[in-house]
Amino acid sequence: MNMPFFKPILNERSYKQNHGKRGVVYILINNVFKEGIYKIGCSQYSGEKRATDLNRDANTGTPGEFKCIFQIETLDCGLSEENVLIKLFKYQRGKPGQEFFDIDLNLAKKTIIEECKNNTNGGWDRHKLWIYHPEGNIKRSYHLDG
Repeated sequence: MNMPFFKPILNERSYKQNHGKRGVVYILINNVFKEGIYKIGCSQYSGEKRATDLNRDANTGTPGEFKCIFQIETLDCGLSEENVLIKLFKYQRGKPGQEFFDIDLNLAKKTIIEECKNNTNGGWDRHKLWIYHPEGNIKRSYHLDG
């Protein structure tokens, strides 16, 4: 259902804090979540570092361990993340403002790639896609071109 007049309130934190900043939009899995539940967010560092930070912080209240399975470098990680979360709002799960989604992984990846490509200001050739194998430390990188 598409309601053009409705823009979801994403959460209490300011999504503007990463606007205009180079970084990544990532997908994390957690070993205690049911299959198909993903955390989607952005970082000025990497999805791996974000997963490590979440795993170290007992205040998250989230059991299990996060692992990055997908990330894409982008010139504006904040704007890309905000647009991804708006597009995927109907798949959002958890408390308001939490970035957990019950979604097909390929749809999540496709949406992230499209939004990162839309927010490049002509710099799409500088984007790199990292794909992580969730069972090990195997990762491959691909340069994406328009």
